[in-house]
Amino acid sequence: MLEIQDMSYQIPKSREILNGLNLTVWPGEFLGLLGKNGAGKTTLLDLIMGLRPTSKGEIKFMGHDPQFLPQDISQELVFLSQDIKLPRSMSIQDYLDHMSVFYKNYDKQKELELIDYFEMSPKAKIGSLSTGQQKKAQIVSGLCTNAQLLIIDEITAVLDPESRLKFFTVLEKLHAKKQQSLILATNIAEDLIGRVDRILFLADGKATYHESHEVHKIFKLGDVA
Repeated sequence: MLEIQDMSYQIPKSREILNGLNLTVWPGEFLGLLGKNGAGKTTLLDLIMGLRPTSKGEIKFMGHDPQFLPQDISQELVFLSQDIKLPRSMSIQDYLDHMSVFYKNYDKQKELELIDYFEMSPKAKIGSLSTGQQKKAQIVSGLCTNAQLLIIDEITAVLDPESRLKFFTVLEKLHAKKQQSLILATNIAEDLIGRVDRILFLADGKATYHESHEVHKIFKLGDVA
């Protein structure tokens, strides 16, 4: 599904953020991505999405360089992020209809079910919604694409508690089917426990791999006086 070999990334004329990273994401795998602020999580996701060129090594998504994906392959890669701004003048339904055009496997029946599940108002203007409600529209569109790889970057932090639980319920059911791969980047370590197959932890430009139950062993908490 996704393969990264000996990949490094350095900011032009500045510091190196990632060094010698190797990663294989298998079909149906749920990978957690964890690291302190500035560790390179978003940079890594940008590289996987083809938004930046690597400084060294290579990334292959379904056998192709993410920067030059054929159209049929690009439909199999979806990115959900709290940094993505939705068109404020559109209604939720207009936005979903617009997104469905770009994905051949978009499921309108699943869209109806998820709109109801997340208790959304299709006619509501995006500009009138809270940040969390806007992110739910983005989540619905991403889940309905049925893409082979779904990348989620920090989106859970802006959801209310009920919506977060519902979102993770959907992800867990999706993972159980083993038909799509998932990468979840988060600053909330507890989001990963018992949900992901393994965790990629970034620190000081290097990557280490851990079981989901080892979250609390990753960070050196020390003693507090």
